[in-house]
Amino acid sequence: MQTIIVGNVTDYFIHYATNLLSRYGVGFVFCEDIYRAMVKLATEPHGDVLVIGRIEKLGIEKRMFFSKIQEKGFRCCCLVENKLATEIKDIIESGVIVISEPVELEKEIESLSADNQISPSTGKPNKASDFDQNEFLTTKAEIDALLGD
Repeated sequence: MQTIIVGNVTDYFIHYATNLLSRYGVGFVFCEDIYRAMVKLATEPHGDVLVIGRIEKLGIEKRMFFSKIQEKGFRCCCLVENKLATEIKDIIESGVIVISEPVELEKEIESLSADNQISPSTGKPNKASDFDQNEFLTTKAEIDALLGD
């Protein structure tokens, strides 16, 4: 499975997602914005794809990215803070997995893993930039401390 994380590396949710995927042995490509993610999806061979990011990053351009993801049969999981709950209905209908807390991402990754829809990556992960995922690895205890759990 190809996983694309869209967002800023300093964002706690993106940091959490990279750590979680690394714990599961799933490689990922980091893209700073949705436009780079679209280029990645358009130019590279792929099978199953999971795109992870915040609604603020994935929902721009009148949420056209969600319909493109659905058309291609890809999966998308976006974090939606509680204040945006009124916009959720259309997003959910487009097939996007919506979470409201970063820790919910683990449940979704576990579910995909249990259904054999996600598996550890083989070979060297593709990189969209000079991003070194090992540089951002933290323990679950550190993540919980950062998130106030």
